Amino acid sequence: SAAFRKCSTLKKLVIGSGVKKLGNQTFAMCQQLTTVQLPESLTEIGANCFSECKALTEIVLPDQVKQIGSESFFSCSSLKTIQLSANLEKIPFSAFSGCSALESIEIPDCVNSIDTYAFYNCAGLRSAKIGNGVKQICDSAFQKCNSLRTLSLGSGLMKIGPHVFRECTELESVSLPDGVTEIGDNAFTGCTSLKDIMFSQ
Repeated sequence: SAAFRKCSTLKKLVIGSGVKKLGNQTFAMCQQLTTVQLPESLTEIGANCFSECKALTEIVLPDQVKQIGSESFFSCSSLKTIQLSANLEKIPFSAFSGCSALESIEIPDCVNSIDTYAFYNCAGLRSAKIGNGVKQICDSAFQKCNSLRTLSLGSGLMKIGPHVFRECTELESVSLPDGVTEIGDNAFTGCTSLKDIMFSQ
């Protein structure tokens, strides 16, 4: 854990094949890190592994990655593009919170839940497509994503937690899938541009 934390001059990272796990905080706060190449052998990324890597612009998670830890990319404020793994099980607590340059996100069908604060305060996020495997979106997952205009919710969604889309001030319409049985308190509070809400029949 924290093996290369705060290596302030590190700019490029290429991890060789065979590596299966990156520990907690391994590259946290490497402020000049712009490029990361992860191996196809990788299956797990620890908590806070790349948190506060504020120069990082793109991340591609190899398809063998099943788990990423909480706050793994927290406050990567230049991160514009994220490609998630085809085997990722969930988006954990605050994984991409504060990634203010992120413009769009597509959650693959393999993901079953989006945890609390997962994309909190991603101020530049304009588009979010939630895969059909996601059953629940937990508290404040997209709160303060105040550029979010395009939202597609997957057919498997059952629960929207409290404050999930609170203060998404650019969101104009929401279509709720047939399976949604619970919407938490203040889930859409402060969505001042919201004009259309479509409930299932």
